[in-house]
Amino acid sequence: MKNPRGYTWQDALIAASLVLALMLLIVVLTNPGIRLGHANDSKRTEDIRDLTEIILELQLIQPEAFANIVGTAAAGRIMIGSGNSCAGSFGSLCPDEVLRDSCFDLTEFSDEKIPVDPLDIYSGLQTGYYLLFENNVLEIGACNPETQAEVVLRQNF
Repeated sequence: MKNPRGYTWQDALIAASLVLALMLLIVVLTNPGIRLGHANDSKRTEDIRDLTEIILELQLIQPEAFANIVGTAAAGRIMIGSGNSCAGSFGSLCPDEVLRDSCFDLTEFSDEKIPVDPLDIYSGLQTGYYLLFENNVLEIGACNPETQAEVVLRQNF
């Protein structure tokens, strides 16, 4: 404060800028939508690891079932689920023109619980996760990631 009569307009501008910056920082750090999106993507990453473990275990104990999975996934992107309930668009990575209309039912091959995407847009018949086998790489991914371009795990064979 250089002016003995009070604050200058520069003092007021600096104080207002600091208050605005602090408020913006608080909003960004506490934004529940972004935090929820990160939590959901973390859950998707765990689910994809679980699905990968189920499939890799099948490779060891049921090679025919593993060959069936790879053969099915080689024909194009297919959602993990059951029946013909997978027709339509299910997120940014599973649009109707890319996703096959039928689901791939992993419960036929494994007694483990098959994870379902944390969003409430999927029924019990769809999981929100897909399989794709291209160029000797098995890709398991989430159809609808929230805070990342993709949530996917690729396994070379």
